[in-house]
Amino acid sequence: MSALQNIKDYFKNECQLHMVGLEHERPSEFYLSAWQSTRSSTPLLVWRALLFLASLGIVLTSFIMYILSPIPIGFWFIYLTHWGLTIMLFCTGFAVAVSMRCYFYGPITGVSEEIGPVLDVSIHGVNSVIMFLLLASSAHASRLVHLVHPAIFACTYVQHRT
Repeated sequence: MSALQNIKDYFKNECQLHMVGLEHERPSEFYLSAWQSTRSSTPLLVWRALLFLASLGIVLTSFIMYILSPIPIGFWFIYLTHWGLTIMLFCTGFAVAVSMRCYFYGPITGVSEEIGPVLDVSIHGVNSVIMFLLLASSAHASRLVHLVHPAIFACTYVQHRT
């Protein structure tokens, strides 16, 4: 099969109406860590709760500092950094909610999907470190219209994963 045919088949399979839903073939990917040696949801729940509390602390401190300063509180909402903090707070909050659901009601599935621990760490961890180092060492110009790129990426990902 040619590469072009593979690409066509991929998009034909992925661009179907039922793929818009929120079903996922391996739900445990949402409540188990890539670095866990057990199938317990507790380690990731604790970790996510700590990240949520840290996020909450940052957002509240930032917001309170604006309230206590002579700068009008409305200015807090104009900075993209504060929008990012708010998204981080929601993201960590939803992650805690997913882990808590699993903790209180049990795993969604008992199917094991692990390919290999070394590959798993490389796929989920090393790539993030590489991209962070690339970002930290660059001086890229950023424009508001550049938000279209992650939005397209996110929409493609959501369509692919559901």
